[in-house]
Amino acid sequence: MIVEDERTFRLFQLLSTNPDQVKTARELSEQLNVSVRTVKNDMPKVKEIAEKSGVRIISKKREGYWAEIVNAEQFRPVEWQMHVYFNEVNALDENKKRAYEITRILISQQGYMTVDDIADLLHLSRSSIKTALKEMRGILREFQLELLSCPGKGLKVSGSELNLRFCILELFANHHVTAFSVSTYKPYCDYFTVGEMELGSVRRLLIESLHRHQIHILDNNIHRISRFVFVLLNRKKKGHTVEIDNKAAQDLKSMKEYGLACDFAAELRKRRPDVCLQESDILSLELLILMWNDLSDDDPIDQDYPLFAAPCEGLAAAILNAVRQEWGLEFPDRSRALRILKACLIPHYVQIHFNFIGYNLMIGQIVENNYGSSSPLSVALAMSAAQVIEDHSQHPVSEFFLLDMAVRFFVILNLIDYEYRPRRILLCSSAGYQSTAVLRRKLLHKFGPDAFARMDCAEFYEVRQIDQSQYDAVILNNSVLRFPYPIPHVCVDLTPSEKQLDQIESEIILDGYPLNALLKEIKFKPDFVFDEFHYLNRRDFIKVLSYRWARNPHQTENLRQSLMHYSDSCIYNETAVLILSQKYTGTAVFEIYRLERKGMWLSKEIKTILFLAVDFHHHPQRARFIEQLTYGLVSDQNQLESLIRTENLNDLAGVVKAVLK
Repeated sequence: MIVEDERTFRLFQLLSTNPDQVKTARELSEQLNVSVRTVKNDMPKVKEIAEKSGVRIISKKREGYWAEIVNAEQFRPVEWQMHVYFNEVNALDENKKRAYEITRILISQQGYMTVDDIADLLHLSRSSIKTALKEMRGILREFQLELLSCPGKGLKVSGSELNLRFCILELFANHHVTAFSVSTYKPYCDYFTVGEMELGSVRRLLIESLHRHQIHILDNNIHRISRFVFVLLNRKKKGHTVEIDNKAAQDLKSMKEYGLACDFAAELRKRRPDVCLQESDILSLELLILMWNDLSDDDPIDQDYPLFAAPCEGLAAAILNAVRQEWGLEFPDRSRALRILKACLIPHYVQIHFNFIGYNLMIGQIVENNYGSSSPLSVALAMSAAQVIEDHSQHPVSEFFLLDMAVRFFVILNLIDYEYRPRRILLCSSAGYQSTAVLRRKLLHKFGPDAFARMDCAEFYEVRQIDQSQYDAVILNNSVLRFPYPIPHVCVDLTPSEKQLDQIESEIILDGYPLNALLKEIKFKPDFVFDEFHYLNRRDFIKVLSYRWARNPHQTENLRQSLMHYSDSCIYNETAVLILSQKYTGTAVFEIYRLERKGMWLSKEIKTILFLAVDFHHHPQRARFIEQLTYGLVSDQNQLESLIRTENLNDLAGVVKAVLK
């Protein structure tokens, strides 16, 4: 069955990625969350995989198991496949894995299939199959498909051919170009092979067409579209055709992506005369390209997408108004922010306009550390945007779109500049006045002239007589003659090393940014670290925060509902970050909860939770500060550990300073 195959492969991965390291059956069982007996029973299959992969698995009684690489060249491609699979696909619980595999089996059938037949095929009980059906119905709903049940006949997946194809594609799960199907059900796997046609050659043709038409798509989605070609060809072979009504077809043909899809189909026909895509196939390819188009604010949106430009601009304006009302955040360059959000909304509006499209689930898209999740404030703002979109369109926002929106907010937040006060520096050298010119040139070359308001040179004996209140720091090159100066000072070599230049940047240059002042304005309170916190589950933790910070029962419920919107998209490096508007708590909040042991949020493990409540009071620099603070804490675990250890609120400015470097 699928779970056993994946588990066996995982066992092989645990042993082969650490060759010569002995692991006991108990250690392996704990890593896989299975029994010792299961590990021992799986080991013959692991040894079979190893033999085919240029690896020998050795076992010794009372010691354990270890791997020995016999043929490195033979093992290399298998090692890459393991890296791709175990790093690109979300961790799934057993019930969800079963639901996906049952869906693959049923969607590959022409007619009905009984529960008993599915149970026999997967070596599972009827009750296990029935338990997975609820999860399966949820998967199908995301593609506007339904599960039909007929007494005496069994189960069948029903819906439009287009959405069936989309679902088949997404169930492949791992969309890396070198990935293999996680399913062992041959009729499903056959959808992704067409004679001797190679995925790589289809992908190259698609990339060439994208270049010619100057259209951009994320790499992972290029792999998806390439595999979709195999799906549509195999569905055609079985006699299934896509139906798109005349109005939708006319709208699709009016957009430039139609030209790209036609060009790609023509190139494919040149290389493979036996491959002929019909008009409906070309239009379905265009729909995928439209949904995954990586548009920027530089693209001529009004010209290229006249159907969507006006409603997307109106929706982008509504989002910015909601962010201002909810967070007290007004972006300095509102017109640029509007264009960035407008570009992001076009692919989403494609699904709203062509409401027959069901593609709201992207199984393999969200890797363990998605870049959108690395900016927690951007995720929080994207969640506010998602609420506006759903209220406006009555159309659900997918997790993929939420994280894409988070990336756009990250770009907008990084357009906010801090006010910088150029530094006033006094230089002196024990080698004489003239030698300070070398130091001065080095500093100007490294940091640029805009970093300095003035840079004066003096002899050592003059320094103490100068009014040092006119300077921000002293830089000298003789530690022996260093005096207790009343302003910051750094001692360097006559030609400063990179390490010394880094020290100047940290202790002098970056102090030109008002980080400490911003921290004081936000007014976080001390005593913010809760170490060894007893965490049960997401729901109970949210309940704790709600009772802790809400001021009345009504606010308690509002705070709880707002926090319940946080899914696994708020997690990066096993750290969940929850950011809310200060209106829910009545005061600024910054708290760190270090769990006594790792717990689960939804389907991802966490070991730390950060909770913030903020209001930017129409000061965008505060938003930039919070974005960089939370980004720094989730991206650099050393910074987070140091903050937990010191429990010093003033160290937050140091975290932002490290990000600025």
